Amino acid sequence: MNADSRPVSSLSPRRANWILRGVLGAYALPLLALMWWWNYAPLQFEMDKAAEFRAAGSDIYLPASAESERKAAT
Repeated sequence: MNADSRPVSSLSPRRANWILRGVLGAYALPLLALMWWWNYAPLQFEMDKAAEFRAAGSDIYLPASAESERKAAT
């Protein structure tokens, strides 16, 4: 022990605080990113129309909402 009877430690409270912040940040940032990504639902499509497109030989079927978004973008 040193003169003021405190144990000698290589990990000061200030350093431990920053390590804890880093660990929590490394956990929180991916968690928030997953929460944001999970919030968006995929486009819904009608199974009958998709089957008709596939039976007719067309490989691509876009739902009505996706077609309107594509037309609005052009």
